[in-house]
Amino acid sequence: VGFSIAPRLNACGRLADASLAVRLLLAESPGEAQELADQIEKLNNERKDLTQATMQAAEAQIKSRGYQKEATLTLYDPAWHEGVMGLVANKIVEKYHKPTLMLTKNEAGLVKGSGRSSQGFNLFNALKPFEGKSITQFGGHDFACGLSTTEENLNQLRRDFNQSYKAGEKAPEKVQEYDGTISPLDVDLTSVYDLAQAGPFGTDNPQPVFLLDRPQISNFRPMRKGCSFMVGPVRAVDFDHGLNQTVLPYLRQMLVKLASNTFKGKTNVQFRIVDLHYGQSLYAPAARIVDFRGQENLLGFADKYLLFDERNLSQAMNHFGITKEQISLAKDNEDLSQQVVSVLDVPANEAQLNFVLAKPYRQLYLRFQLDQLPGETLPSRGNFGLVWQYFLAHPGLKPNDYMQAAGQLGMDPDSIMFILRVFFTLDFVKMEEDRLLPKPSPTKKSLDDSAYYRSVKAEYAFANKLRTISSDELIRYASGLANGGLQNVN
Repeated sequence: VGFSIAPRLNACGRLADASLAVRLLLAESPGEAQELADQIEKLNNERKDLTQATMQAAEAQIKSRGYQKEATLTLYDPAWHEGVMGLVANKIVEKYHKPTLMLTKNEAGLVKGSGRSSQGFNLFNALKPFEGKSITQFGGHDFACGLSTTEENLNQLRRDFNQSYKAGEKAPEKVQEYDGTISPLDVDLTSVYDLAQAGPFGTDNPQPVFLLDRPQISNFRPMRKGCSFMVGPVRAVDFDHGLNQTVLPYLRQMLVKLASNTFKGKTNVQFRIVDLHYGQSLYAPAARIVDFRGQENLLGFADKYLLFDERNLSQAMNHFGITKEQISLAKDNEDLSQQVVSVLDVPANEAQLNFVLAKPYRQLYLRFQLDQLPGETLPSRGNFGLVWQYFLAHPGLKPNDYMQAAGQLGMDPDSIMFILRVFFTLDFVKMEEDRLLPKPSPTKKSLDDSAYYRSVKAEYAFANKLRTISSDELIRYASGLANGGLQNVN
């Protein structure tokens, strides 16, 4: 019912008229029921296509506008379909682990949408104070809400939502309880059938979850939407955790549900992966320096997590779910001798990197995932031209007001702020009180005439080098075997 029937009945109200579902359930002849079922199946397929397309568009917006650095996500596009806002918000939360609002504009011109959260962050309590301010109408509960606002209030709502998260007592935590520990040798189809007697399972009667400790994995097979592999004599399937061959040696525990699977007329017991816990590999050699740049699901099993830039502190805590006490700042020069350390962000230059690499750690994991750069790439000269034309057309605004034009200019807000700062250092603009105005008859200059621009440009080049050189080259340099510095590593 939950995965097959209910979504189809639900699609009627999302995309058409809920009375279709009522008429189907009350149908008195097979012919009438079939006709209505065909209509509903078509709506459900349309719902799935809309959900997928909107999910892709939402992820593109997160990436292009730099929202991955935010504590919460407020996403808006007037072209999105109101009926799938809640579905996509739920998928965004599952993938990015951030409280999310998905908003669109209805035919009446009102901005409406849905919000979703996760354990540890009460969405209702966070947003209720803004009703009548940045939110027009609002209702919901701990984990979900519906709301409306106006386009003029969108940026204020985004700021309010972020601030509500930061003001919370703690970040959302993913907590997965389990009912017992099992061995793959102890389960068979009888186990599945016996457990089913405790059903039906749902919100108030969840399906039992079991822990597999130090699973012996073999026969790994990637699939279109996940992977499968053998744990002893039992096949396991995973659709949500991005498992690959590289991370398997670090997989220490699995939380699973028991299920059955029929293939080619044969039914076998199957594990459905619920959650995964990683740890130091029991099989791979314990290298002193480990390249974890490409492993989204692996943080590094560290005593301390190292940051070069203190501004990345809150993002590290929110993104990785670690505490402030677990984080060490490189500038504090804390004695981490013989400890396991994971480097989370990108140093500003080679000197900062070498300072850290020279320490006698027991083991060092290199991530280089976080930064304070204004976007994934340095804004182009075309971006500078767009912001300059917008600035000339709207002089005298506050800096944050120009950032609100991010969607209109097709740029992320941080890039707009960076460009305005470059203009300021080039003496193209001036600040009067808290507003930006053009300088009269500014002297023509190149972007490279700005020391600030050159500095950030160099940081981009250095970050790109760290993130793109091969693993062998990175380890060779980090181990002190490269002559002439990182710039000579190809």
